[in-house]
Amino acid sequence: NNTTSSFFDENEVTICPGQTLDLTASGYGAEIWHHNGAVVSSDGNLIIPNVSSANNGIYEVTETYISPTGTTSEKTRTVTVTVEDIWISANQNPICTGANLVLTAMHGNVQTGSIKWYKDGVVIIGQNASLLSITNIQPNNAGTYTVTANCVTPGGSFVPISADITINVSGAPALSNIEIGVVQNEISIPGNTTICSGQQLQLYASGGNVTWTEPSQDPFIM
Repeated sequence: NNTTSSFFDENEVTICPGQTLDLTASGYGAEIWHHNGAVVSSDGNLIIPNVSSANNGIYEVTETYISPTGTTSEKTRTVTVTVEDIWISANQNPICTGANLVLTAMHGNVQTGSIKWYKDGVVIIGQNASLLSITNIQPNNAGTYTVTANCVTPGGSFVPISADITINVSGAPALSNIEIGVVQNEISIPGNTTICSGQQLQLYASGGNVTWTEPSQDPFIM
């Protein structure tokens, strides 16, 4: 399951999570490896076992050679490493009761048909796509959702990968699609504009005297 890059043959390396990254310099002289600008090795071979997405990025090696006459010369080359990891994004989290939840599995090169979804460790039958949608979500839909797949290595073998996300379900929406008029300058609303019952609503405005108006109520000054 190792992926080895001959440094002067490849400028890009793709590898699956959990594999060992092995980058080999040319042996031209003293070598120093950098990853995204930080020194990671002073050896000609850079070996990183059990890689993850944290190992993504640009690797650069500078090789310094001092000739018998004392003349110094350098060679610098780079290689871009991509770890084909998997992760999950949610359209809302926490999410209000009655809303629609969409989970998206973001991934690289995976085996066709290998995606599976689980909730609290139990497989969700029939869900084998990158998107998992749940309409009219209820409190019993809260929990930990896991997606698994098989990452395809450059050699054509498979490495199992997975990611999970914990979904929290709040009360029914109390405010949705909030419309706000601005008297002066600017106003900002952090996060979503759908507020579940029991949640706290925070609005921010700046620029002198600001008039706030609640629905079906008279304006008030802050």
